[in-house]
Amino acid sequence: MGNSRGLSERHTRDGGGRSIFTVKAKKHDKRCKDISRDFVLPDLQERYPELEIQRWDSLHKTQIHKQLNSMNSKLGQHQFRENSHIRPDGGIFVVKDKQDNWRVILVAEAKLQGSNRDRIKRGLEKQPTGNALERATKNIAEVRNFMIDENHFPYVIFGHGEDLTEREIEIVTQEPLDPNAKLSVGTLTTLGPQTIPDRITSANYGLPCNKVLVHNRWIKRSDGRETMLQPASLFMRLDPWTNKEMYEIMMEISHISLGILAESGHLR
Repeated sequence: MGNSRGLSERHTRDGGGRSIFTVKAKKHDKRCKDISRDFVLPDLQERYPELEIQRWDSLHKTQIHKQLNSMNSKLGQHQFRENSHIRPDGGIFVVKDKQDNWRVILVAEAKLQGSNRDRIKRGLEKQPTGNALERATKNIAEVRNFMIDENHFPYVIFGHGEDLTEREIEIVTQEPLDPNAKLSVGTLTTLGPQTIPDRITSANYGLPCNKVLVHNRWIKRSDGRETMLQPASLFMRLDPWTNKEMYEIMMEISHISLGILAESGHLR
């Protein structure tokens, strides 16, 4: 079943009830959570009834260190607090393999990077550049540690906001003004490209954004040795990602991950 077809059929099946197209009036990260939990998870479980697929809300540092230590006894030795964990907005999707180990097939996050467009419209002055996407790199690094011996890396970030624009945009202050407004109606403010996107692209090694990247990349160094790269899928633009777009991208990444694990003989 194709992603678009599956989405359409679920929408029809839900009828007047809870539909992916009505998951709105919430922050971007909350929509990502609802879509992954209420639509992606049940659709994957329906599409792959022979597999045990779960969605974890969090991944604990103890689990990550256990995985690192299994690869090399020198790794995963020091931890400051026992309850340290990461909690990506869209959760961590896992499938149970033939050895009853849980393997990651999808991790999703949604981040707003820049909210000055709305502020200026209401007459408020610009705020300094935020660091939401930079904070997300911590979670990416932790999942890489957990997936250190995998042949895929199914991490996706849906970023949007003025800090991600690649062209200048003009914003005009308009009514109704915020009670604390300092800009008068009709004030024209220009917002231009920021350096923030160039910081987050460290997570995909400068590969293209707005493209699904799941397979590991192997590159040959000048000394002839090979290095493994695990690029994240970075979806970045000015406007928010729609429910349908996030759903289809998450489903595509999950399908690819399951295909890689199946080809490697890890799944039942």
